[in-house]
Amino acid sequence: MILIVIRIVFVVFFLLNHEVFCVFFNGKVLDYCNASAEEYKCIFTSGATAALKLVGEAFPWSRESCFMYTMENHNSVLGIREYPSICGIT
Repeated sequence: MILIVIRIVFVVFFLLNHEVFCVFFNGKVLDYCNASAEEYKCIFTSGATAALKLVGEAFPWSRESCFMYTMENHNSVLGIREYPSICGIT
């Protein structure tokens, strides 16, 4: 019972203090991936669709870009195919 209460308090604290949440878990994620904070950034999104949208919007699309994906993937991966045409690249 005490463990459940501690978890609830922990979750509520981080939900109300999302900046603290991001700073705390940013270090944890980078450590887990054995990545340095100087070289990598950790971005938290609401889910896979939001993360893939950020990738599609931030990628520097050009005529030399080649977007390849597996036959089985998240539906939002297919949506990335639209970004080159939005940027005027066919």
